[in-house]
Amino acid sequence: MVVASDILLGLEIAFFVVLLIILYHVLFTVVNVRKITKRVEEITAQLEDAVTKPLSVVDQVLDSTIHFLESKYKAGQKKAKSKKKKK
Repeated sequence: MVVASDILLGLEIAFFVVLLIILYHVLFTVVNVRKITKRVEEITAQLEDAVTKPLSVVDQVLDSTIHFLESKYKAGQKKAKSKKKKK
């Protein structure tokens, strides 16, 4: 005859087996999430590089254009001042 303690022992064994299966699945889920996170970080870095490279080139071009125009403007002001002094 089956005693209550035998039923409880069977339930405990079943519980631990199910718990092991759940932990096994959680382990693989965590590993997969880490892989996905690493891949997302790589893609983000690639996108950041793709966006920042053209922006840095545009920044350099604008900076050099501003310096060029400022030097021309200052040279033009100096010429205008020297012409005023000659009069």
